[in-house]
Amino acid sequence: MAFFEIYEAYDPSYCCFLTGTPVSETPLNAYSLMLLMNKNIIPAKTRFSNHFCNYFMVKRKGSNQRIPVLNKSNPYKNLDQLAFLMKTYSFRKTHKDVEGFPKIISDVKEIEMENLFNVNIC
Repeated sequence: MAFFEIYEAYDPSYCCFLTGTPVSETPLNAYSLMLLMNKNIIPAKTRFSNHFCNYFMVKRKGSNQRIPVLNKSNPYKNLDQLAFLMKTYSFRKTHKDVEGFPKIISDVKEIEMENLFNVNIC
């Protein structure tokens, strides 16, 4: 089953992503996670990237095709809007926020992955 089919059938009532680094490294990193959290409010990737990223068009060598390239000197825009969108769906904890917490205790449980995505799509 293709990822797209699983994604379309996936409708969680609760969703949580844990990342080891801030998602805000680039707006496009945020796009994928935000889309999985709520696919109904996030625009198409092209519209999202045009709104939050600064591109310029470059002619591809040996072709008449023009491709978008991220502007390295000023790559992103409208980050205040993106931060507002992300605050709706995220929270951040720093080392300072968790000082004094007990040491991490691991409890590894193995699960069978074979039937995890047994989804019937019409």
